[in-house]
Amino acid sequence: MAGHPPTAIDVRVGRRLAEARKAAGLSCKEIGAVLGISASLFWRYETGQRRISVGHMQMVADLLYLPVTTFFDPPAPAGVEPPSPALSTDAAGI
Repeated sequence: MAGHPPTAIDVRVGRRLAEARKAAGLSCKEIGAVLGISASLFWRYETGQRRISVGHMQMVADLLYLPVTTFFDPPAPAGVEPPSPALSTDAAGI
C-alpha cells in the first residue's frame, strides 16, 4: 500500500483496532510483539497508513477475545439497539 492514500475502510478498521487495543490496556509494542511486527507497523495499521492482513487481524481479535467483526461493524448510535434476529426473520416473511 506504499504510496497510496488510505481508503475509508483502512482508516475505519485502523480506528477500531486502536479503540480495542486501548480498551484492553495494551500498547502497540505489546501487540506488535505478539504479531511479530514492530510497534510502528502496528501503529500504521491503526492510522490506516498500512492495510492489516486478515491473518494479523484475526490474531489481534483472538488476543483481545473479540470477534474479528468488531473491526468492521459500525457502532450503534447511542440509545439505539441493533435489530433482534427474530425481527429479521419475521421481516423475511413479508
